[in-house]
Amino acid sequence: MSFHNRTYAVIDYPPSADVWPVVLERHETCRKSLDGTKVILKWEGATPAPLIAATQLTHAEALAIMQTPEWSEPMPEEPE
Repeated sequence: MSFHNRTYAVIDYPPSADVWPVVLERHETCRKSLDGTKVILKWEGATPAPLIAATQLTHAEALAIMQTPEWSEPMPEEPE
């Protein structure tokens, strides 16, 4: 699957209702920060009007954000 045509943004959660129809996620399946205050959304093509002010990210940048402690639980340590 190619992610080159997709653009991502981190915005406050929950977003306004006008965001859901223009992104590829659904409310039930979107990726939220662990504290539930942010969401990463993606779209293809031109930037949708409700996301014009959001900082736009590449796929690699979005993945890097989702690997931070704000977005991912720490991996448990392996027993010795």
